[in-house]
Order: sequence, then structure tokens, then C-alpha cells
Amino acid sequence: MMKKLLLIGAVCLLLLMAASAAAESTTVMVYLCGSNLESLYGSATRDIQEMLHSGLDGTQTKVLIMTGGSRAWADVSIPPDSTCIYALSPKAHGGGLKTKLLDSAPSRNMGEADTLSYFLNFCAEHTDTDRAALILWDHGGGPVNGVCWDENFGTDHLALEEIVSALSNSPFAENKLEWIGFDACLMSSVEVASKLSPFANYMISSQAEEPASGWDYSFLQGLENDADGGETGKRVVSTFMEVFPENYPSKVTMACTDLKNIDDLAKKTDAFFTTLKDQLTNTTYKEFAAIRQELESFSDKERDLVDLGEVIKKYESFAPAEAKLLMESYEKNVISSDHNKGVATGLTLYFPYYSMLNYNRVKDLYQKIDFSDGYLSFLEQFGKLQATSFVDWTNLSDRSSGPVRDTRTVFTLQLTPEEAANLAESTLVIVRQCADEAGNVFYVVVNPDGETELEDNQLIGDYVHSALYAVDADGQILNELPLRWTRDAEGHYVIE
Repeated sequence: MMKKLLLIGAVCLLLLMAASAAAESTTVMVYLCGSNLESLYGSATRDIQEMLHSGLDGTQTKVLIMTGGSRAWADVSIPPDSTCIYALSPKAHGGGLKTKLLDSAPSRNMGEADTLSYFLNFCAEHTDTDRAALILWDHGGGPVNGVCWDENFGTDHLALEEIVSALSNSPFAENKLEWIGFDACLMSSVEVASKLSPFANYMISSQAEEPASGWDYSFLQGLENDADGGETGKRVVSTFMEVFPENYPSKVTMACTDLKNIDDLAKKTDAFFTTLKDQLTNTTYKEFAAIRQELESFSDKERDLVDLGEVIKKYESFAPAEAKLLMESYEKNVISSDHNKGVATGLTLYFPYYSMLNYNRVKDLYQKIDFSDGYLSFLEQFGKLQATSFVDWTNLSDRSSGPVRDTRTVFTLQLTPEEAANLAESTLVIVRQCADEAGNVFYVVVNPDGETELEDNQLIGDYVHSALYAVDADGQILNELPLRWTRDAEGHYVIE
């Protein structure tokens, strides 16, 4: 009987030791740049409240928050003219958590690397945990536009290089973060993943624009029991996506990427686009461009962010062997990804097409990301061919007509067979000539994005809206600019 009791006791001891070993203390650093998301909507304050009521115990998981970047806070205890660091600490009585002020200083620019670096170093000095994680909270703009717009400093923001600089000047240059998260739009890109891979094991982020409500911070509960950042990331993806069903009006995404093997993904990307570049010629450009148009955009088209997984599949026929190896590496690195509609496999790629002028502006900045030499060479070749005129597109106005055909408001443009063969894309844009009181003429776009179709070498654009004017008793137009209106699903007129 004594042996049985000893055996049971030994088993219980082993179980307790295993449970203790599984629990990992973590410091979660939240860089909360409120911006107009807070001053207009109180979004940052709501997320702080979510953290306070998330169910975390405040001992194994420590949360430190830097606040700033907003002209006004819904939580009036947070001063808009100061940059503060708070800890979520257990209440003395009654359970639950409260915010405890640890540091306060006159406003720092949260769009500067030094401010982020200060926060990272402060957290490292004032906590002693097994692991650390960082959340960057605010607007996001992808690899070329960065994150965290401080409205107290002219909407200055953190460029990707500044995030790298801040991390390089912190203890996490040597001791990696377990994960880095972006509670921000458009930051789940392969370029961002590549640049941050020396500083974190995992990245949690969204390819698409995030709703203002942002992450569901209930994921903090039980964080100490996660084996690694990948397990945490999967829970962030799950809790975030549970809120947004398929019928939610906007596209919503979330993903967790393993950054430990991102170098392999970069090498495979390099080989894939090197082969594509060899296939890209004057003859094949139209096919390449047509595929590029088919790629689903994240946010507006001019941002030129597309899904890397879709890029691999769409261009696979030009480099099948390289595409297979790249897809295998890609799927290994993206360990969790979910979305409510459209295409989203985890990471975007900046693929300039709709805004080559913007690419020329940020070209030097993008090249500094240094993700893939093969991809940069491909972009150079693609851009040169895009700027090449294979036919003479001048004097087209002599061949246009409109605006009426049958009962539809239609504009047409007759093309030659050569022009039709080299047409990649067209849009119907309608402008109205106006004049101010001094007689200065200016033009206002009435229809910016009309759809067109090509029939028998003829471009046809259909104006599907109606223009609404106010007129006096004599029929004279009173308002200089027309108002566009449509009818909604219930038959109501909607002024745009």
C-alpha cells in the first residue's frame, strides 16, 4: 500500500513539474499610437478596456502600454500632451486589473524610431520575464508606408526602416521577441516579415484593412500556457476572425507567419522572379500585364499590394519548377491564415502597376528593404515595358462619340486592330468644366471609375449614374457641380 501511495505521489509531482514548466512568463509591450482613431472614435481606449477585462492574471503575463500620438483621449485620465507608460497590474482588493502609471514625459513623437526604442528599453529594464512580445497599434500602410501616424507631430509615422532601427537599438537585437504583432492595416507583407525576421520568431498581422475595433484582446488570457508565439498567433487569428462573418461588408484578414525560415522564402522568391524576368519580353508583356490586372488588390488599387500566394499561382506557367519550391516554402512559413472573403493566403507583395508614379517616388526606399534582388530586377524590367508605347495612342478624341446609344448613356471610342491588340486596361472618366467667380476654369471629376468593354475593336463605356441638379423656375441650373445619385436595394435614392 505504501508503494502505491509513493507512486501516486511521484506521478502528481511529475504532473505539477510539467505544468510549471509549460507556464512561461511574458511581457507584452503595446506601442499605442492613438492618432485620429482615438481622438475621433475612442478606439485605443476601448482596446485598453478590452485588455483590462481579458482575463489575464497580470502576474505571468505582464502588459506595458505606451500612450501618445492623439490630440484627445476618450479616457480622460490619459493626458494628450504627454507620452505615458502604463502597466496593467492586479487590483489590491476585489480582483481584476487596473492601469498603473510607470513613466510620463512631455509628448514624444511616436513616429520616430527613438520613441519606440525608448519604450523597448524601458520595458526590458522594468520587467524580468521568459519572453517578450511587441504590438504596434494604429493605422498601417504596408511595407512602403509604415505604421503609427502621430497626429501631434504632423502625422509623422514609423517607416519600416525606423522600426528596424528601434529594434536594433534595444535588447531585442540579441534576444529575439517571441512575436511581433501589428494591430494595424496592411502590414502582413513578405517585405515586412523579411525585415523583422532578425528580431522576432513570429509575426501576427493583417493583409487587408482592419476595422477600427482591431484585435480581440481576449487572446491574452492563457498566454502563459502557449508553447510559443505560433500558438499565440493562431489564437489571435481565431478570436479576431470570429467577429467578422462572410457577410461583413469589408474584406477582413489575419495571419501568423513563422519568421525563423523567412530567408528560405526570400531565396525561393529570388529564383522564381529571376526566371520570370527571363520570360518577360516585349512579346510577353501583355500577358504578364493581364495577369497582374487579375490579381486581387488589398485596399485601393494604387497601393499595389497583392497576395503572394496568388502571384505564385497566376505566374506558375512561366516558371513551374521555381513556383513549386516557392509555394512549398511559403506554405511552411505562413502557419495560420484566415479571411472572410476573396483571396488571402497570409502575406502580400508590393507589385507596382496601378501607381508607377508612386513607385518611382518610393523606389529608393523600397530597394533598401532588400528582400529579393531577383524581384527588384523583375520590377525594373516590368516597369520599363509598362512605360513603353507599343502603339501611338495620340489623337484618339477624333474617333470618340457619345454620350447616348439607345436608352443608355454610352460613350464609345473606335480603336485600330493594333491598338485593340495592345490594350491592357481602360476606364471611363467623365469630367465637368466649371468656373469660379473670377472666371478661372477648373475641371471636376464626375465619374472617376466607369467600367468599359471592348467589342469589335470599339471601346464602350457606360455611365451608370445620374447627375442631380437644382434648377430655378426658368430651368436655369443653380448648383455648378452635379450630384451623383443611385438607387439602393430598397429603391431609395442615395446621393453620393
